[in-house]
Amino acid sequence: MLDPVQHDAWKSLGEECIHSATFDPAEQKSSQCLPGTRVDLLDQLLDAIHRESGKIIWLSGEAGSGKSTVAHTLAQEFHDNGSLVATFFFSRSHPKHSTTDHLIPTIAYQLGLLHPVVKEVIIKAITDDTQLLKPEKPRHDQFTHLVLRPIEVLKTIWSELGKTMIMLFDGLEQCNSGDHSHHLPQLIRLLVDALHKDTTDGFRVIFTSRPYKHVRDIIAEPPLVSLVRFKMEDFDAKSDIEHFIQMSFINLRQCRGRDPSALGRHFLLSLSKASSNFVVVATLANLIVRASLSERWAIVGALLRTSGSCKVNMLFRDVINSSENPSQGSATISLVLSLRQPMSAGDISHLMRYDVCPILDSMAAIVSAPSTLEPVMIHYPSLRNYLLQGSRPGFTDPAVVQCHLASACLERMERSLTRDMCRLGETLNPHT
Repeated sequence: MLDPVQHDAWKSLGEECIHSATFDPAEQKSSQCLPGTRVDLLDQLLDAIHRESGKIIWLSGEAGSGKSTVAHTLAQEFHDNGSLVATFFFSRSHPKHSTTDHLIPTIAYQLGLLHPVVKEVIIKAITDDTQLLKPEKPRHDQFTHLVLRPIEVLKTIWSELGKTMIMLFDGLEQCNSGDHSHHLPQLIRLLVDALHKDTTDGFRVIFTSRPYKHVRDIIAEPPLVSLVRFKMEDFDAKSDIEHFIQMSFINLRQCRGRDPSALGRHFLLSLSKASSNFVVVATLANLIVRASLSERWAIVGALLRTSGSCKVNMLFRDVINSSENPSQGSATISLVLSLRQPMSAGDISHLMRYDVCPILDSMAAIVSAPSTLEPVMIHYPSLRNYLLQGSRPGFTDPAVVQCHLASACLERMERSLTRDMCRLGETLNPHT
């Protein structure tokens, strides 16, 4: 039983924790690999994790290759066997998910939930140093007291059980640019140093990211003996893609009453050859279910003639260009991406003073707006990269989008707020 001071310390840590950035087995089943897919990759990852030489696992791959799906599958595996100690899924879709500002408290809170003794250690650290959770506190001090020492305590408790302690961090490239230059390298170095301590034997860390140079420099330089790297492109995903396509059309039939059998086996095989990128295939599946047979072949034919990451951009372009109003469609998606927190289609319509529902519905292959009351969600993080490319035809400057959004908010306030609510009189200055 916690006393009031201890209770307040634990509560303050919980308030600094970004709960939505952690793995939730109750909500994230749909984000995992389909049964029977990615078998070879998952087997090799698990084998590396259980080897002494595999203290740091780095899974890299291009946008849409399935890294996050694999990460969620691994998280479920480790959660089920009791070895998962902490996770953080970076994402630019949420402001607090794209920074390391709350990463250490989020790790610490998860560690404290694993065992009462670990929780006591964390609470004592916070009560002994009331500044420990403050942003100005050095990250090294926070890491030592809130992560390293709790891990050492947990290792002692779990040693007799022979458990491996797993931390998983997905989407490092989703961190904002400020973190890339200082905080992210510092935190990764702290984790790496912790891995090489005798007191943390049995501790493993998994990173996933796109193969960007700045991420590679952070993780792999200087070379680490204990680093094992896996590249998504080294694993053949053709059979997995075909299985994914078949399941996608079955799901689409159940949701929309469309019969996928008319597509035919030959068409499905052609579709699976169009790309080994899951974003491309998932977007294509959503597009094709709405298209005529001739349009389906045109889409697949265009993809077969397109190489590399251009496939993703080509599809995003085609989805937007085929929407009810392409220019307004691009502007609406840019607006959704610029929101600090997700809003429903109804609220966005009310704010912007035009109905966004038909526009979003015509782009359902890349955006989800299930009702006017539920938040609008972007299916693919890589869509942000496409929309923010300055060389793209129809490019909308993010600063312009922010100005339009700010103007809409001010106009809404002008329309909705009560004038002279304090009854001071219009000629009076409330600041005097």
